[in-house]
Amino acid sequence: MHTHRHGTGARTQPLAARASAVLALVALLAGVLLVGAGSARQSQDGLDAIPLPGLNARLEQLNPSDPMGYFLLAEEVALERHVRPARQLAERLYVLAFEIDRATPRADGSGRPLAASACLGLSALTPRAERRAWLRAIAHLVEPAGQAQTGLREGVAVVPAIGPDQAAIDLSTALGQLRAGEGKRARATFARPGVWTLLEGYENLLSDGAPDRASQRIERWLDEWPSCPTCGNRRVVQRNGVGRLCPTCGGNPGPQLSGNELLAQIRAESFLLRGVYGSWGAQTLADLGQPLIDPDPARLAEVMQVDASLRVFRNGQWQKP
Repeated sequence: MHTHRHGTGARTQPLAARASAVLALVALLAGVLLVGAGSARQSQDGLDAIPLPGLNARLEQLNPSDPMGYFLLAEEVALERHVRPARQLAERLYVLAFEIDRATPRADGSGRPLAASACLGLSALTPRAERRAWLRAIAHLVEPAGQAQTGLREGVAVVPAIGPDQAAIDLSTALGQLRAGEGKRARATFARPGVWTLLEGYENLLSDGAPDRASQRIERWLDEWPSCPTCGNRRVVQRNGVGRLCPTCGGNPGPQLSGNELLAQIRAESFLLRGVYGSWGAQTLADLGQPLIDPDPARLAEVMQVDASLRVFRNGQWQKP
């Protein structure tokens, strides 16, 4: 292996590499700044995508001294959680309801059922098991008497309690059948009780930042791959007595998933089955090696990436009171 170059190449190549690294770092920092700058602005297109009449006006009517107003609107918006802007807005409203209620003085030292209910609302919007457990732990911390009833969430919560149930097992099975090109069998598995509803609860994790919903892609793949039309998922075809790879599926029937799509499905299956990771590498693959977070109520807004100081909505932007 040659490690030295003669002439100008020995000088210019390291400089070019360093310049590329600097440019990449600048681009990354610029992206971070842009995200931070835009975090307070609510996209008008995003609001228009939420099927609630008069939403702009209702947001502008919210009063920072009334946490219940934020909570009740969050409840309505959360019902449209299949629309990504609605899920994001509901999360922000729940966080604001939590923070305002937690900061409101209580003369009798009683608990905070509204803040706890906001935590339960947030837990119903996330498919990540460890995040749901963390939010429920905070709910118990701010309302230890248990006055926050999970029944408040019956219209919203679709993700099951910790521990795999039959629907979770069926959904994991259906995803595997789908990847194998067994669309006909996968469709029958998705039709079992609670499976498709559970899939919608994991929509955010399975979508993995894609512009379209994971359930829409799965519907399309089910239609495209009931089974390979040429080999019937046998992977090979016989021609003149010789077995050859199927010319239609290439020996690998099923949708061609991107690396991110495959990783999202594997990660979702791990959460569905509550897998125990046997190595650091396995955990990194499943949850990107995220550290455990102490259930500290003071960190809820930070973890949910919401600037809780911006509580007034004016001209399409969250502002300080």
